[in-house]
This record gives sequence, C-alpha cells and structure tokens, in this order.
Amino acid sequence: MEIRHLTPADHDDLIYVLNRSFGTTYGRIMDFTKEQPKIELNDEESMNKHIGAFIDGKLACVVGIYPMYGHINEDEVTFATVGNVATLPEFEGQGAFSKTFARAMEICEETGIDVARLGGKRQRYNRYGFEKGGISYECTFTKKNRQRIFPDFDPSEITFTRIKRDDVETLKFAYEIYKKRDFYLERDTANNYDVFHRILCAKCCVPFIATNKNGEKIGYISASVNGERIWEIRATSTENYKNMIAAWNYFASCDIRFNITPLLFEEARFFTKVCEDIKVSSTTFFNVLNWEKTVKVYMNIKAKYETLPDGELKLAITGYGTLNISVKDGAVSCVRTSDEGDVTLDKLDATRLLFGIMPTNTVCPMPYFAKCWFPLPMTWDSLDAL
Repeated sequence: MEIRHLTPADHDDLIYVLNRSFGTTYGRIMDFTKEQPKIELNDEESMNKHIGAFIDGKLACVVGIYPMYGHINEDEVTFATVGNVATLPEFEGQGAFSKTFARAMEICEETGIDVARLGGKRQRYNRYGFEKGGISYECTFTKKNRQRIFPDFDPSEITFTRIKRDDVETLKFAYEIYKKRDFYLERDTANNYDVFHRILCAKCCVPFIATNKNGEKIGYISASVNGERIWEIRATSTENYKNMIAAWNYFASCDIRFNITPLLFEEARFFTKVCEDIKVSSTTFFNVLNWEKTVKVYMNIKAKYETLPDGELKLAITGYGTLNISVKDGAVSCVRTSDEGDVTLDKLDATRLLFGIMPTNTVCPMPYFAKCWFPLPMTWDSLDAL
C-alpha cells in the first residue's frame, strides 16, 4: 500500500472514488463537482490537499485536508477540515482508511493546525480525538410568522437576483459583508472571487444578491434550489437581515429554515423569539490541537460581549498538559503549564466542556465562575464544511 499526496493526474480517480463511495453510503447518485465545487479544481495546490492510499496501483481511499484561516474578533486561528473521507467498497477492511486518516492527522500536527474539524459518525471519529462542538440555532420561519411579525412590511420591496460567477463587483460586495462578522474564514479571492462563488454554490446551493427598493445591495443569500433551506445569509445591518428573511419566505413561497450563530446576538434574540420552531445543536466535530491558543481566543470573544467573573481554573487535558485559565478584572489569560490540574479530562470531555452545547455540569462539576465562562461560542459555517 502506497500513501501519498494526489496530483492533477489523479483528479478523475479522486472524483470517481468520492462519487462511488458516498453514493453507496447514501444510496443515491452523487456529483461532487456540484456538491463541493472546490473539489472540481484540478491544479497542483488543490489536488495536493488530498492524501490517497493506492493498492496495486489503484486509488483505494482518499482523505482531504483543507486549511482554513479563521478570524475571531482580532485574533486568528488556523483551522483545517479533514473531510471527503472515502474508500472504494472493494477495498474496505484492508486498513486503507485507518492508515490514510492517521497520516492526515500527522500532517495537521506537522503543519501547525490549531483546530481540525469534520463531519461524520461519532463512533468513527471519537478515537481520533474529534468530538461534537460548536453552537447553532436552527430556525424555522413560516408565512404566518411573517404575516404576524412583519404586518406592515412589503416583501416585494426586496428583490433577489442570482449571482453569477463572472459578476466580480457583486461578489466583491458579498465578500466584504461576509467578513464583517466576529467570526469568518478566509475564502480565497485571488482568482476574481471564483473560489468564493464556488463556496456559495456548495451543497448544490444557488447564491442571490438582495436589493432594496432604492436599488441598493443589502446582503446575499445562498439557498437550496427549492428555496426551503438557507445555508448562508449575510446582511449590511440587523434590520436588513430581518427583512431579507421575511422577503425570502415570500420569494420562496414556503416555510424556510436557516441557522444563526451565537455571535449574532441581535438576530438570535429576535428570531428565537418569533420563529415557529427552534433547534439548538452542535455544528460539527472538532479536534483541538492547540488548546492554549484556541481557548484564549474564544475566551476573549466571549469577554467582548459578557462580563466574565474573576477566577482561576487549572484544567488538565490527558496527553496535552494543563491549561491555567484565569480572568482578572476582565483580562483573560490561558497558559499551558505542567501544573497538576484542579480537574483532569480527556480530549473528548474537554471539548464538550469548553466548546459543547450542554451545561458544564453534564461533563463534570465546575466552580460557579467556570459555569459562567463555558461553553465558549465556537461555531462553524455550513458552506465551509467540505
């Protein structure tokens, strides 16, 4: 068995393995060039992000490693999606997956990735250090919600126009408002915003620019073809965000679902109060590799919006060391030490405590100040879930 990075010469084999493997798993025909348009890119850099296991010269298993540079307030965290994990059915049980995935995780460590993430089955990826994390509010908004909450709003005042790949001016506008949130991932715009457009089209989505009655661009939406599922929405203001949801409900002529992150406080306060249904869930699986940096970054963003009580906690994480986390007069500190911990957790429990969706006492007893600190507001954008 040979394990190596893929090259442009392996592109057709990569797409074949992905389509066949996922098609078998989900029982339907897959088209990864539409599901994940970034995979369609057949250049050296893009293909080099994939690790492949070759058995008797044939590509048997693939794992993608996609670095993503995250901006959280004024800090930066290097993420990497470890995804598009696929094995041809005839090669299952021969160790191709375990060896390829182990090599992918080694590469994450070697290249200084702070946090790896992926989607998948818990029992498959827990053993590699991945645990559910991140918070998201899934809202269902109906026609009756619109009529009751927006009785004087004329939804036809907002128009939605499909964003084409060569519409650089519109894509530039969309990318600028995309970056105005406290959390965003860099989406390469070097190629005339082509990659950004490809991301907006992931999950077979269709992106639209929203324009008000004065002809001013006020935001964008990327939604499923039938309009029922908004996978991404950005607006120039909270008011425009609200109006765009109402207008899209009218435009799509159906109940719509969309997700709000915990960092969108005004939007979350409004829609969790008025929507027909709300579901709180974790966004993805995370494997924190640089605990010291990641915890400090998210403690800082929480401290930006909430008054964190003073306190000090020594959290020992098995196989990593101890995090000395403290808050004093609003100033956050998180330092890795060799001290004995006040509490010791394995990586999975530490992820659930620090970045999960449940109260701290579902993981372990915590002092009052730590119950106010955790969980931290980590999240993830669905269209970046390669």
